[in-house]
Amino acid sequence: MSFSFSINSKKSISYQDLLEALPLPQLSIEEELDRKLTISGVFHLYISGASCRSVEVGNESSGYRVRINSPASAEDHRLALCVVESLALLAESDSIQSEAKSEFQVKELRLIHNDKWINSELDSGLRSTLLMAVHASKNGSVCSIKGAKREFHLGAEMALRLLRLNHPEKISREFFQIFRLIQYIETQGYVAPKIYVHRSTKRKMCALGPGLSYFIPWVQHIALIPGPGEESIYLAHQDLLNILGSRLKLLDEKQGVIEAIPEKEWKALLLEAEKNKLNLAQLQGISN
Repeated sequence: MSFSFSINSKKSISYQDLLEALPLPQLSIEEELDRKLTISGVFHLYISGASCRSVEVGNESSGYRVRINSPASAEDHRLALCVVESLALLAESDSIQSEAKSEFQVKELRLIHNDKWINSELDSGLRSTLLMAVHASKNGSVCSIKGAKREFHLGAEMALRLLRLNHPEKISREFFQIFRLIQYIETQGYVAPKIYVHRSTKRKMCALGPGLSYFIPWVQHIALIPGPGEESIYLAHQDLLNILGSRLKLLDEKQGVIEAIPEKEWKALLLEAEKNKLNLAQLQGISN
């Protein structure tokens, strides 16, 4: 599900022009691009520390399009409205189109797409996502949602727990609190390890060591780093979760955090991991 706005214009606008027109602190672009260039194709904006999902912005033959992908937080919707207003100003366009109304004046944007509209979009998008997660679980699947910085994996257990709250505001508050926590987990003192991708299978891997508190992302393989000069031990994701046991605090269906493990306990964990270690041949082709 998504909601789009269109701004008709033939005027070229650069990424930098748009960023300067948005007086928003901590505004970031997901993609690495030359900001001096004219907007071309699709890119994504988010406010670091606040956004759960990024706002999709792109150019098309008739002008520019801004898209909000569901489920999106109230902050995500408000960012999208700011982007629409700024693009319309830069494009010297008096009118906008949206899925709520075929065409209207820029000055009407906030009147039509007010807090009541935001809450309605938020509630319907979130409820649909929760029901989708419950349905997906019947096939053994998880509902994975792209966030501003990383994916959020919604399973049936969390979805049903939220639905049982039976209060839109409570459901929204708890869902997006967890979603936002995962996006900016580093601010809570956890290290988010670098993820490597297998060149052919596209399977993902990360590495963990002693003495650091970690966010454990959803990857297929995890390398445990021993002492200097010793070979790392590679495990399947679920095998590591089983070994960690109560040390692991799950945040969503696939990802969690662990507090720093002292050197002595780490060595004991490595001995346990030896029983389930993977053959190095299974991991060939891993790259950044």
